[in-house]
Amino acid sequence: MKMTTWILLSALLLPLIVGAEGVTESPQSRCTASEAIGEPFPPVEVKVVGQERLYFYSAPFPECKTAVFIVPNDYGYTQTLHENWALITYFSQQAGDVISGWVEAKRLKVTDPRIARGEIDAPPKTAFAQ
Repeated sequence: MKMTTWILLSALLLPLIVGAEGVTESPQSRCTASEAIGEPFPPVEVKVVGQERLYFYSAPFPECKTAVFIVPNDYGYTQTLHENWALITYFSQQAGDVISGWVEAKRLKVTDPRIARGEIDAPPKTAFAQ
């Protein structure tokens, strides 16, 4: 899939941000709230690092873990951060589907070549793997 297709997909899908800031009900209610959350930036390519599966979360909170995961060395796109979480979009060739959700940002390495070429600004580095 070409880079422009990925950018278009992420631009269309990432506004479906699930958030939960300010919710005071049960911990699980934070996982299903519909408020937008996070700091947006231009979409960038990321690579999963580490040895284990990286699980998706329905919202950027530990209690919101899902059964869906991405494996090390797979790539996706992110354009939103919230604390130590990144909202990513990933195309699963096996499932033939686009998957979006929150993951731990420390397991992502920014690999977008457009940053090195000066075409786009880098996202905040503090949240990502170095």
